[in-house]
Amino acid sequence: KAVNGQFLPIGGNFGLKCKIFWLPDTFGYSAQLPQIIKGAGLNSPIQHFIGLELMVVSYVGQCYPSELIRSVKNHKDKEWSNEALLLFGNGDGGGGPLASMIERLRRLKDIDGLPKVEIGSADDFYERVERNSSELVSWKGELVPTHRMGRLNNIIANWSFFYEIYPKDILDKLWKYVLLNQFHDVLPGSSIGMVYDDANKFYEELPESAPDDKNGLFAFNTLGWSRTEVVELPINSEEENTKSRHDVEGMGLKAIDIEENENVDFVLAEASINENFYFLINQFISVKFDKHCRLISLFDKRLNREIIPIGRYGNSFKCYEDIPIFWDAWDGRDVGLGGSVKIHEVSGLRASLLLETKLSDTSTLRQVISITAFSCRVDFETTVDWNENRQFLKVEFPFDITSDYATYETQFGFVQRPTHFNTSWDAAKFEVCGHKFADLSEYGYGVALLNDCKYGKLSLLRSPKAPDDNCDIGVHKFKYAIFPHIGSFLESNVVHEAYQFNVPLLVKTTSQEIVNSFEPKTYFNIENAPNVILNTIKRAEDSDDIILRLYEAYGGQAVARLRSSLQIDHIYETNILEDNKYLIDYTSEDGAIIKFKPFQIITLKIVLS
Repeated sequence: KAVNGQFLPIGGNFGLKCKIFWLPDTFGYSAQLPQIIKGAGLNSPIQHFIGLELMVVSYVGQCYPSELIRSVKNHKDKEWSNEALLLFGNGDGGGGPLASMIERLRRLKDIDGLPKVEIGSADDFYERVERNSSELVSWKGELVPTHRMGRLNNIIANWSFFYEIYPKDILDKLWKYVLLNQFHDVLPGSSIGMVYDDANKFYEELPESAPDDKNGLFAFNTLGWSRTEVVELPINSEEENTKSRHDVEGMGLKAIDIEENENVDFVLAEASINENFYFLINQFISVKFDKHCRLISLFDKRLNREIIPIGRYGNSFKCYEDIPIFWDAWDGRDVGLGGSVKIHEVSGLRASLLLETKLSDTSTLRQVISITAFSCRVDFETTVDWNENRQFLKVEFPFDITSDYATYETQFGFVQRPTHFNTSWDAAKFEVCGHKFADLSEYGYGVALLNDCKYGKLSLLRSPKAPDDNCDIGVHKFKYAIFPHIGSFLESNVVHEAYQFNVPLLVKTTSQEIVNSFEPKTYFNIENAPNVILNTIKRAEDSDDIILRLYEAYGGQAVARLRSSLQIDHIYETNILEDNKYLIDYTSEDGAIIKFKPFQIITLKIVLS
């Protein structure tokens, strides 16, 4: 039916490629969408992207005269185009167009006092708009809605696998489960309870690692740069200390000798108690907590700088009444006070405190706060047993930083939002994305707040009662971290640190014989461009070739050199659908030179010899 023109697909795989971008019923658009649309091979991505937002005047229309009248009032672009799309049919449950709707449109085709109506295709509509309209408006940055807040869609992933043992069918199935559960009602908690029952069943099929009796270990760095990290060894051991420090090259695989002592020549991480104050100290920072484990001092030894303002508290938990209104102007109360704090670990490699407290009569919190000997990052690993009614849990961190704007990571880049509410536009931007980090910087210094799943301003948990009366009820595990850095955001390594926080070294068990015979490998390496992120490695959809997806993360240009230990025949740059665009010069000695524009996304196809 699609080939014969009886069915016009918008998305999906029906043997045809779509010409337009179609994303109804979403609540905020990433500023990277126009580039992604263009990368999918669409002809006029910006017009189509902006057009769908501004030139569609209905959704699940029933084709009544009142809808046509309302469409004229809602159409804000009459100065540039006198056409608009009327989307009709039963959605949100299916059914599509009915015969009665089509009959009403036939009768309303040319009625005095109403706009003229013609049934057609979206493709034809946008072709006419592009051909007949002049001076179409454009927009730089996000499209931020002023309603239906609290449901920003956040889809981001980074999957890297061994090419030699790539089980594509299994991975495709599991990956589609992940994507399905990031649908815009499932992810933010605005689905009915049955949806989450299904989502939990899907997630149970995703693989997990568990300790076993094998005594050989590999460490795999799935990120594109070298790093040093303290890892928990997945071995069955009666010893308390199963942590180890390892240096692994970017996109590299390294055998771990359990007997090898790598923990030498470094300043130990320490934990101590002085009266009612608790301290975590390493060579970079000194961190001080009160008896409630609220952060009262974070002193950066590198610059002799205090980060927490006097009289203020970081890691301060607050509960708010969760009654939907236009924006978050309600008052909160301090929670989590009066629990127990103790030193949890002092291994030299890592030092940590343990907080156990009540958030209310029905909810509890357990948190391990830690530093390692090799980083200025402070981690907060948190478990909450949440049983509340219309409460909203947040955690707050005040920093002694002066800036009119904060920087939040979004898809393949970042956006900046005002730290004030001077205008209605500023106030409308109170909700932020912040996939892996939010950063506040001034000249010469800044602090980033990292997270592994709690986006934006670290809103942790909610408890609304509709449409799911058990929303967020139960046990939750999540992490966030503070990362102070020298230099402003654009001069920092915040993006790298946020990736490392979310994607730790993978440590897997194997036989000792394999470890003894293994030579370290670096599969891919990006040189001379610290602002370029190798985000994805996967097998091609329609061949056995390897797909790399890279992007420029800081809003600048870059000339990156790509090297690989694999035997590469040639490299193509492709669109995001993996269609070849052109051949890239590559030699095993010099690698390949890849040039980036600000925030540019580039997809490469690696053809092996």
